[in-house]
Amino acid sequence: MQCANQDLNRLRQPAMTESLYKRALAIYEKAFGPEHSDLATSLENYAGLLRATGRSAEATEMETRAKAIRAKDAGVEPGLLI
Repeated sequence: MQCANQDLNRLRQPAMTESLYKRALAIYEKAFGPEHSDLATSLENYAGLLRATGRSAEATEMETRAKAIRAKDAGVEPGLLI
């Protein structure tokens, strides 16, 4: 699903791409839980779309959530990850 989203993004179809990212996030969260690394990857990709469409505040929220997941996986404080 991630590749399809990236292809649509390149084709300049952000509305459809966003819909697919939201669907992927819901699927990953339901299947793996709210702190799984695959969810973090989807959050990072979605943040890229949001940032590319001028929605920086929302992108930052997604990036912050992804960093928190990655930090927990690594066993460090979220602020220590780059």
